[in-house]
Amino acid sequence: MAVKRALWAITLVLLLAASMLGCQAAPDVGDAAAETPAPSATEATEPVEDATDTPEPIVTLEPSPTSEEVALPEEESPIYSSVEVPEAGLSFELPEGWVRQEPEWVWSPEAGSDLLVGLKWLVLEPPQEVEAALLPSPSEIVSVDDVDLSLGSGRQFLVNVFGEATEGSGEQAPIESVQSHILVVVEQGESRLAYDFYAAGADADRLAQAEAALEHLIASIGAQLVVEGDAPATEPPADSPDAGVPQAAAKAIEILARHLALTEGAIELVDWETVEWSDACLGIHNAGTVCAQVITPGYRVTLSVGGKTFELHTNQSGSSVGIVPSLIP
Repeated sequence: MAVKRALWAITLVLLLAASMLGCQAAPDVGDAAAETPAPSATEATEPVEDATDTPEPIVTLEPSPTSEEVALPEEESPIYSSVEVPEAGLSFELPEGWVRQEPEWVWSPEAGSDLLVGLKWLVLEPPQEVEAALLPSPSEIVSVDDVDLSLGSGRQFLVNVFGEATEGSGEQAPIESVQSHILVVVEQGESRLAYDFYAAGADADRLAQAEAALEHLIASIGAQLVVEGDAPATEPPADSPDAGVPQAAAKAIEILARHLALTEGAIELVDWETVEWSDACLGIHNAGTVCAQVITPGYRVTLSVGGKTFELHTNQSGSSVGIVPSLIP
């Protein structure tokens, strides 16, 4: 009986020990794996850097330059050359390279260009008015402004010049060009000499380009209505064969040689004399030419070629030379 009780006691102890071991069993590996994701290959091989260890770089933005700070290329100043119109008693400057559209006193950058700068003049006969005499027709006046020139006070007209309307269309004639005319009248005793300085372009934008040349022309007018500032002729050296002969006479020889297509050596200087011409045309009057009535000092030069005599008229410096038309072959 005692042995039997001892066996029951041992069995009870064993049961209690097994029960205690069951309570301390390890957790389910599958559940833990599902709750905690496995680290990636990159996380497993590369250490994670603390964001606070390396500060973000500070970027400094330079202020953008203002329009005043931007270095713009300098515009080249236009080059001008002097032009003389002795028939009008005037000289002025035009852009270098502009060519004259002869026989009119009008210039353009190139032949056929719609950009034009020109000069017209005439003696007004009473009751003739300068606008009616010099403004183009048919045209309409867009605006009128007062202007001051070295020649005197005048007025500037902006006009639209019309072309020919299509016959039978009933439509208004198209605008052929837009022009700016500066008209000034100079009193000379009892006569009135009118000048028209003008610029033209196919439209307003093109006219603005031509007006830049016209503005410089007006500002550069240097000749006076009384031509007394002409430089004296240069005299040849005293030991020269041409001693005492004015340089204007040599210029006359050059002009005649060019006209006859000869060498200057083929032309003989017969005589020369000082003259005060009564007008800017040097006493040479062509049909339809109006001359400024101003005293113009100069020379009458007589030349001979193969027994034929020629008379040429010059101003004092020789910058203006004319051949008497009746003697031109």
